[in-house]
Amino acid sequence: IEWVAMELSNYGASLRRADVDALFEGFPISPDFVFPAYVNFSRPFRTTIWIAGAQEAQRAVKELDGTTVKGRAISVKVVIEATYEERENMAREVADDLKKAIINAARIYYPEHGTDILEVRKYVKGITHYAFLQARAPIIVRSDPTEDVGLSENKASWEFIAAGTSRVSNDSQSDYDLIALKDLLATVERQGAAAKAWKNWKGS
Repeated sequence: IEWVAMELSNYGASLRRADVDALFEGFPISPDFVFPAYVNFSRPFRTTIWIAGAQEAQRAVKELDGTTVKGRAISVKVVIEATYEERENMAREVADDLKKAIINAARIYYPEHGTDILEVRKYVKGITHYAFLQARAPIIVRSDPTEDVGLSENKASWEFIAAGTSRVSNDSQSDYDLIALKDLLATVERQGAAAKAWKNWKGS
């Protein structure tokens, strides 16, 4: 199957996954699309939808572009029509959105790291792409110069919190870093909710 990337944009903040599913009803889309997990008013809302077949992609543009959804005339276009730079920028923006959503979720589900510095890092080993959520305590800089001698020993080490992964396959169109980030977000939310349930239960 040839999967074609579609850009859905100009929708409002109230749009939900169910609205996207309803909009593309009758079209063979992949259910594994990245939907913004938080509101970002600095740029227009947009997400990428994968649809099976170039003909179906063109039909989607013809039938859905300009459709009014929740009071907004949405835009539907084939991503391949964009330049390489535009596609790269889109991928970076989606990655940034996912990283922010991961950290926001961690602030909710892991209150023990409330004062820690949280960071999302990617790592590739062989055919596996990793997205790690890590935390460390802030480094305290002392005001007394005589105490700065020991500053080099005041280095906080990173602590592992959670990870997401993806493995390279024959699907050359896949963005494995984005898949790993999405998996990390799902892991943080799933494990965080489970940890909260366990704390209420306390293993008894």
